[in-house]
Amino acid sequence: MTRPPAGARVELVVDVDRYPHFVAPAGATGVVVDLDDPQIILAVRLDEPLVGAEEWSNEVHWFDGDGDDMDVDEYLALYVRELEPAPAEADFVNVEALRAADTGELVEIIIGGGPTALIEATVGELKKRDELDMLEGALDVRDEQDEQERAYAIASADVVLPLTTAEATTIADALEYLAGVDEGENTPYAELVRLAGVVRAALEARS
Repeated sequence: MTRPPAGARVELVVDVDRYPHFVAPAGATGVVVDLDDPQIILAVRLDEPLVGAEEWSNEVHWFDGDGDDMDVDEYLALYVRELEPAPAEADFVNVEALRAADTGELVEIIIGGGPTALIEATVGELKKRDELDMLEGALDVRDEQDEQERAYAIASADVVLPLTTAEATTIADALEYLAGVDEGENTPYAELVRLAGVVRAALEARS
């Protein structure tokens, strides 16, 4: 093993005893850091806090001269092993499942949202099928939903923030009551229900 570079993720393969301060257990993981100190040949900042290592910023250090006459890389390999980089987000996308899905299912994925890699892969699959109209329609619906959510959040803040919880509850009750009094064509039923929903959502956010 060559010495892991700064930024590499590593795992301790044995307990590392730094008596009397702490013992870093085998299996602990961390990241290699560059301390710009010629006396330190390797520094690993552990992922989990280790009692006793606070003074060293939760790091385990190996120093020049450790290991006597052993090759430095061979010596460090007794204590640490470099971990494989975490797979990219795209690696978690089940491409085969996307290929097997019908166009309607792909559209539902885009509209429903999800991890960026999944959406991008789904868009790519629709493009491969030359379903550009379906793709454009799905993206339009997604944009409209995003715009509605933003407006909803703004309206919630505008309506509820200046009010006490009791006042907001009364307003929501009144709006729902008015919406149910007369469902004639001159009654803005949908708007009253929408406003009541805005107030209710903001009340839930408060609790």
